[in-house]
Amino acid sequence: MPSQIGEDEGLLRRSYYNSNFRKKSDGSVKVQNKLFWPDTRESDQLALSVDRLTDENEAFLREIAEIEGNNREGSFKGWALIKARDAAAGNRSLEYRPECDNIFHTHIVLPCEKTDRNCIRIQAQELASKASPYKIEGL
Repeated sequence: MPSQIGEDEGLLRRSYYNSNFRKKSDGSVKVQNKLFWPDTRESDQLALSVDRLTDENEAFLREIAEIEGNNREGSFKGWALIKARDAAAGNRSLEYRPECDNIFHTHIVLPCEKTDRNCIRIQAQELASKASPYKIEGL
């Protein structure tokens, strides 16, 4: 996996709750802002974990998501898909952060202080507005 992230690459944000998606009256599904709200307890840097999507890795990413879901309160429900160019807009940055069990792992780094809820809200809204549901289950 190249360390350089192309602007047209798809990035997947995992969801373990159906409430991260809302079915609209016309039958389409909208990604909710809260899917892009970072966990402010984890580290000093505000970042969102995503996975780089390729033509060959979807089954692998689903397996990782389901395993992680078994370690959480909720089971894996699907992804939100966002293009790298949209994820990196608005003073956000992308950092390729491969892990031993997931070479596709990447961070969307937010330009906010952990205590600046307004900045975080704006970032979450911008990301959700550019994301689309991808392989959602159970709605």
